[in-house]
Amino acid sequence: MAKSKEKVKIEFVGKSGDGVTGSMYYITYNDKQILLDAGLYQTSGDDILKQYKVNHRNYKIPFADLDAVIISHFHIDHCGVVPYLFARGYRGNVYIPKGDKLLARIMWEDSLKIFESDCVKLEKRYDMNATPLYTQEDIEIALEHLVELPFGEDIVLFDDLTLHYYHASHIVNAAQVRLSFKIGETTKVLGFTGDIGSDIDKEYLLPYEPMPYCDILLAECTYGGSHKTHKQKDRLKDIEKIKCVVDQCCQHDTQKVVFGSFSLNRLQDILTTLYKIYGEDETFATPIIIDAPLGRKITDIWDKLIERDNNLWKKVISWKNIVWVDTYEESQQWQKLQTSQVVITTSNFLKAGRVVSWLKSVLPNENARICLCGYAGDENSVAYQIQHCKKWVTIDGERVRSRANVMQLTSFSSHACRSELLDRYIAMSYNKIYLVHGEKSGKEEFAKLLRDSLSKADRSAKVHIPVMGDNISF
Repeated sequence: MAKSKEKVKIEFVGKSGDGVTGSMYYITYNDKQILLDAGLYQTSGDDILKQYKVNHRNYKIPFADLDAVIISHFHIDHCGVVPYLFARGYRGNVYIPKGDKLLARIMWEDSLKIFESDCVKLEKRYDMNATPLYTQEDIEIALEHLVELPFGEDIVLFDDLTLHYYHASHIVNAAQVRLSFKIGETTKVLGFTGDIGSDIDKEYLLPYEPMPYCDILLAECTYGGSHKTHKQKDRLKDIEKIKCVVDQCCQHDTQKVVFGSFSLNRLQDILTTLYKIYGEDETFATPIIIDAPLGRKITDIWDKLIERDNNLWKKVISWKNIVWVDTYEESQQWQKLQTSQVVITTSNFLKAGRVVSWLKSVLPNENARICLCGYAGDENSVAYQIQHCKKWVTIDGERVRSRANVMQLTSFSSHACRSELLDRYIAMSYNKIYLVHGEKSGKEEFAKLLRDSLSKADRSAKVHIPVMGDNISF
């Protein structure tokens, strides 16, 4: 029997083992210790106490003794714990996809700002002494240890570990990670999909690249339980819906159309879509209000992040209709104006940030439109309740009447849909696949589909559903 030190051991230490967020995998082999992703746990509701407890838990990992940290992409549920590693004494390299170093500071500083705000709320609600997970000093130290690595190359990190990044087409510079471990005379391969995007052709991103054979595949399953599909024709339908709604509300009336969006990639995608519809139309005078502090910071460096379509982006960002809203006071002024406006405002699941004030302002108006794009979270989230036409929703502790018309845009999701995941995981070659980054019920439903499909294809690969705390070795 092989000794444990002759194997690669993986521990599912993050909440993504049995949920959607909190990506983190602790890998040991040949007396080395690697952390694959270091993401924050996030909820779609307002349970900041649970988030605080989970993210401040005892991870039971000797962070100071790690040999390397590897990040798939810069959504905060995949990279948001990195500065905390340095608060705990880590001083090694953090390997990231090429092009993401500029993004790191913006995302971590925004996360720190949210920590500080949440700590104030926790002290008021629960009379507890809450402290942020890390400090600005920890961020500065972490930034000094970032090492960008190119896509499409075998990179030797150690004499017994090689990394290869593959394009995930999820957000800008998002990667799938393939790690080859030299264990004695054999090579063992671990694949991690990170988050992978749909087959819809998207501006600024390079297409998804399938990974070659892996002994073990950690595979995202965010939409494993959803029956929604993402097809190229859906994007055309969404463009038609956007044009119809904007024309009706802003061209033939004086109403507001509000897009709730993520700051990273989604905002830029929606802005580009609006430009492609109206950018060359000299008669279109409606302002495009962008009320998104984090989104502006990302947009300011977008030309340095994107993987293609630079000329298109130059036209988009020069569009005369764009109005940036910097301060809260400016935001309030625009909300009070009874004029035609197309608004892009941001927050995670519509639960915080500038979007909260916009929702309070717009939701009671039956003639206004709210456009939701992508994953809405669970039934406790504001986005979910609005999407499912609840008459009253609670926003920032305040009950708000929901009368505005809601439009769902399906093609703007950054995740592959269930049918796309199924096709990709059937096409990929592996010995065992572990479904991560998904709700339990969705993973169970998807696992059955995948097992049946693999069986029909005469594939003997095993499908597993791990939970946080599980250990596997190969």
